[in-house]
Amino acid sequence: MNIHQSTTIIRPAEKRDIASIAQIHFKSLSGTFISLLGSGYLISRFFPKVIASQYGKTFVAEVEGSVCGYITIATNGKLFEDDISKLSFLDYILILSSTIKHPQIARDLFAIIIGSKFNFCDDFSVNIFHQYELFAIAISPLLQNRGIGFSLMKHAFEEMGINQENNHSCYVKTHSLEAEKFYVQKGGFRRIGTETRGSTKFKILFRY
Repeated sequence: MNIHQSTTIIRPAEKRDIASIAQIHFKSLSGTFISLLGSGYLISRFFPKVIASQYGKTFVAEVEGSVCGYITIATNGKLFEDDISKLSFLDYILILSSTIKHPQIARDLFAIIIGSKFNFCDDFSVNIFHQYELFAIAISPLLQNRGIGFSLMKHAFEEMGINQENNHSCYVKTHSLEAEKFYVQKGGFRRIGTETRGSTKFKILFRY
């Protein structure tokens, strides 16, 4: 069946989807701090926390019965990130062992420990970190640019009531110009500031 004629099904993520979500994240968002920890870490340690967190909700997109994308929305950005950042002794061992293969992990960890510097537009005064956060969205590389990401985002926003009527606003952070264009054009976001973490500068985007 031609993929353009296939039906995309969007549903809440389940535990059985973790391996598929992790592989999509690993392949689509390679080079990020979490991806550098390896697909095994994503499957066994990271995404189980994401799926289980009471402060977030993950949806997956299926085409022809296979998971081809996911989106995670946090109901409270700060509480969600605190929740999934809780590390066990095993987590520390796995992360430290990964720094041998990827020295960038050590640099990223050092930047996280030091903390970030935030700069917001003068006309913006909302405390975004207790708002909804579009934590992550990723589509299988072979199926990108076919509207699946927009469908996922639209579905998640509708399901979670992220709109002005419900007074639920949402923010997202990205350092990708392509991703920023997607969020602005397809999601109605606007840039309201930046976060500098080590040598990386993230754009902070916001929508009501």
